[in-house]
Amino acid sequence: MSAWDAAAARLAAGEATLVSLWGEPGRAHLALFDDAVRLISIECPEGRFPSVGRVHAPAIRLERAMHDLYGLEPAGLPDTRPWLDHGPKWVVAVGHCAAGCGVFAGSAACVGAVAKVVPVDLEIRGCPPSPTQLLQGLLALLGGG
Repeated sequence: MSAWDAAAARLAAGEATLVSLWGEPGRAHLALFDDAVRLISIECPEGRFPSVGRVHAPAIRLERAMHDLYGLEPAGLPDTRPWLDHGPKWVVAVGHCAAGCGVFAGSAACVGAVAKVVPVDLEIRGCPPSPTQLLQGLLALLGGG
């Protein structure tokens, strides 16, 4: 039995406490506590490592995040849904300055409107925009206003 699998078994048996579980490209790390903090690392040359979450449920969310962030695949993970929300995201330019530079237009310190750098889904003008304008703009973006 590998040190990684032995650590997972100790966690499953309640003989240790999960401190952390994290990854980096090509490697996974596990920190646990029994009478001391112990660090176990495993090489993942093919991007896979044995899931700790298959025997110790608190590790599941951390393994899902490792998959999302580093592409490491926990073999045997019972819940393979993405942890991080990769759903729709919007860029909202809030205020005259973000939408068109406002009073700073033409200044050497101003690159220009946000739309010159990234695609903008919604502009909410105002200096500053009122809470009502913010809500109306967001509702319009969501299709409810």
